[in-house]
Amino acid sequence: MARLPKKIETQSSPWAQHLTWIALGLALALLIARGTMQEFLREPFDVRPGSQAMPRSAGPATSIGLDLLCCLPALLVLLRRSIDKSQTLRSPLSFIPLALLTGWMLLSTSWAADQFGALVTACHWAAAMAMLWAAAQLVRDWVKLRLVAAVIFGLLPIYFIHGLIYERIELPDLIKNVADNREKILKDRDMVEGSFAATHFMDKLQMGELFGFETSPNSFGALLSLLIVASAGLLIQRLSERAPGGLPASARTGGQAARGTSMDPGAIALAIEMILGLWIMAYTRSRTAFATPAIAAVLLLFIWRFRAALARRANAFYIGGVMLFTLGVAAVIGHGLAHGSLVHSSLTFRWQYWVGSVGIFKEHLFRGVGWSNFGLHYLAHRLPQAPEEIKDPHNFIVRFFTELGLVGGLLLVAWQLRLWWELTRPSLPRVDAMPDAEYPGAIKFISAVSGVGILLSLLLGVDLSVGAIDLEIMKRLLFLGAMVIAASLAALRTLHSQEPDDRPAPWLRYSILVGAGVFLFHNLIDFSLFETGPLMVFSMLIGSALGVRQADCPTAVRQSGKATGITFAAAASLWLAAVVRLWGPILQADRAAAAADEAIRTSASTVANATEAAFRAKSLAGAAKLLEEANREVWGLNSDYAYRAAAISPTGWNELIDEAIRENPRDIEYRRFRASGLMNLPTPPAARVKSDYEIAARFDPNNVQLHLEYAGVLAKLGEPAAAREQYEAALRYDNLLNWDEKKRLKAEEIEDIQRKMRALQ
Repeated sequence: MARLPKKIETQSSPWAQHLTWIALGLALALLIARGTMQEFLREPFDVRPGSQAMPRSAGPATSIGLDLLCCLPALLVLLRRSIDKSQTLRSPLSFIPLALLTGWMLLSTSWAADQFGALVTACHWAAAMAMLWAAAQLVRDWVKLRLVAAVIFGLLPIYFIHGLIYERIELPDLIKNVADNREKILKDRDMVEGSFAATHFMDKLQMGELFGFETSPNSFGALLSLLIVASAGLLIQRLSERAPGGLPASARTGGQAARGTSMDPGAIALAIEMILGLWIMAYTRSRTAFATPAIAAVLLLFIWRFRAALARRANAFYIGGVMLFTLGVAAVIGHGLAHGSLVHSSLTFRWQYWVGSVGIFKEHLFRGVGWSNFGLHYLAHRLPQAPEEIKDPHNFIVRFFTELGLVGGLLLVAWQLRLWWELTRPSLPRVDAMPDAEYPGAIKFISAVSGVGILLSLLLGVDLSVGAIDLEIMKRLLFLGAMVIAASLAALRTLHSQEPDDRPAPWLRYSILVGAGVFLFHNLIDFSLFETGPLMVFSMLIGSALGVRQADCPTAVRQSGKATGITFAAAASLWLAAVVRLWGPILQADRAAAAADEAIRTSASTVANATEAAFRAKSLAGAAKLLEEANREVWGLNSDYAYRAAAISPTGWNELIDEAIRENPRDIEYRRFRASGLMNLPTPPAARVKSDYEIAARFDPNNVQLHLEYAGVLAKLGEPAAAREQYEAALRYDNLLNWDEKKRLKAEEIEDIQRKMRALQ
C-alpha cells in the first residue's frame, strides 16, 4: 500500500494561491499555443524574384520569445516561495543531471559549426525543462493534475478539426493548384522538373500525409498517440468511479467514490475524442504511432492485473524494466551487426543512420559536435547505401551522444534513470492542512487558458499580412470552442457545477507515465521529442506526474524566504538580460530578413530593358544589405544570412560567401556556391576551386551529384584524368545504392557519363 503523508499545519494567503493558478494557467496557455502552430529555425523555402507572396512562418524571434514566456511560470513559483512561508520547493535528485545536461547543451553552442541553430534549439530545450520544473512545483494535488490532463485532452478535437479541414478541403485544392501551376511552384522552390527533389515533393503531396502542426507526420502521430494514451487514463478513471451525481465533501476529498449507473457525459466525450484521434492518426501514415497505443494498452492491462505487486515490489520491477530495456537494445544491435539490417526497410534506414552516427561519436568523443549540428557531420560518415541527408539520427539517445558527446550522453542516461525511479515510486500526493482550496471555476479556468493559448497561436503563428485572414480567424474560433467544450467535459465532475473534480485519479497518473514511456519508445526511431509542440506537452505531463506523486519526503525542501528571494532576483535579472541581449537582436534580425525577402520577391523576375535591370539590381542590393544587417544583429552566428546575401548580391558576393564559410565551415553548399562563382570569372583560380570541391567531397563523399559536378569543373579546368576519376567515383557510389532507390542514376544518365568519360581519353 502507498503511504499517506502527514499533514503540515501551514497557512497560505489567497494572494499567493492566485499566483500559483496564474503560473499554471500561463504554462497551459503557452502549451496550447506551441501545440497549435509551426515553428521553424529558417524559412522552409527561399524567396525567389517574382515569386508569389507566401505567409511567413513563426521564425527564431517568435520561438525565442515563446521560450522566454515559458520560463515565466518558474519565475512565478520562485516569487511565491519568496513571499509565502508555507510554500516549499521540491527538489528531486533527477533535476541535478537535468540541469547539468541543459547547461552543457547551451555551452555546446560555442563549439558548434552552426552556432545559431545550436543556440535557438538549445533555448527550446531549456524552456521546456523550465516548464517541467514549474509543473513539478505547481501540480501538487489531483485537481490540478485533472485540469492539466483535461486541457491537454482538449488538443485532440483541435487536431481532429485541423486534420479534417486539411484532408477534405485544403489538400484537394493544393493538389489542383500544383497541377495547374506545376512549373512555377517548382521554380519558386528551386526544384528542377524530373529531379529527385521535385519527384519526392510531388509524391509526398499525392500521398496526402498529415503533418498537423509539426514538420513530420511521424511527429504528429507520436503526439496524437501521447494524447490518446493520457486521455485513456481520464476515461478509465471516470469509468472506475461511475459517480455522475454529487458526493459529500468527505468523499470528494479522497473517500471511496460512490458508484452509479447513469451515463457520464465526460466519459462519452473522452471515448468519442479518442476514437476520432485514432481516425485522424491514420492519415499520418505512421506505423509506429499506431503501435505505441497498442503497447500502452498492454502496459495498462499489466498495471491493472499486478497493481498491488507493483506497489509492494517497485524496486524489483524498476530494475527488471531497466534490464529488459537494456537486453532489447542489445538484441537490436546484435541483429543489426549480424545482418546489416533490421526487420523492416524503414527500420533498416534507421540502422544505417545509427551506424553512421558511431563515426561522429568516435570523432568527437568527449563533447560532441554541438546541439542540432548532427546533419552537418553525418554526411561524412553515412554508409554508401544510405541515400538520405538527414538532420537527426532518429533516436534521442543517439542524438545526445553524438551532439553532446560522452558528457551529454551520460548526463541523459543519469537523468532518465533517476527520473523514472522517482516517477515509479509508490506514493500519494501531499496533503496540506490549508491547501489551495480557492479553486477557480473549471469552465472559467479552461476558457481563460484556452482563449489566451489560441490567441497567442493566431497572433504569433499566423502571418496576418498574407493569406485568407478571415478563414484563419474562423478556424481558431472553431478550435477554441471545441477545446473549451472537450476540456470542460473532461475536467468537470458533473454538468451541474463548475467545481473541478478533486477525487484521487491514480489511473490518470498511470496513463501519463505509460504515455510518456511509449512516447520515448517512439523517439528511439524518430525525432518528435525535439519539435516544440510535442516537447512542451511531454514536459508538462512529466512535470505534473512528478509533482503530484511527491509526498512529504526529503525532496520537499523548505528554503528560507531570503534565499529564495535572492534566487528569484538572480533568475529574473537573467531573464531580463535574455530579453534584451538575446531576443531583442534576434527580433531585429528577423525583421531585417523579412524585409530582404520582400525586396527579393518584388524585384523583376525577368529583365526587359535597362530601367528594369537597374530596378532589379537596386532591389537585390538593398536585400543583400538587409541580410548583412541581420547577420550583424545576431553577432555573425547565422551563416545563412551571409549565404543568402551572397546569392543575390550583384557585387561583393565573394566576401559574403567567404564570411558564410568562416561562420559555418561544415556546410558543403557554401563551398559549392563559391566554387561555382569562381568558375564564372574570366580566369578561374583553379587551386581555390579545387580546394572547395575537395573539402566538400571529404564532408560528403557519397554524394553522386557532387562528384559529377566536380568532374565537369575539372574537365573545364583542363584536367581530364582527374575528371575521369570523379566520374568513376560517381558511378561507383551510385552502384552502391539499393536497386530500387529513386536517387539512382537513370540508364540514359549513365550512358551520358560514359560518353563524357570516353571523350576525356
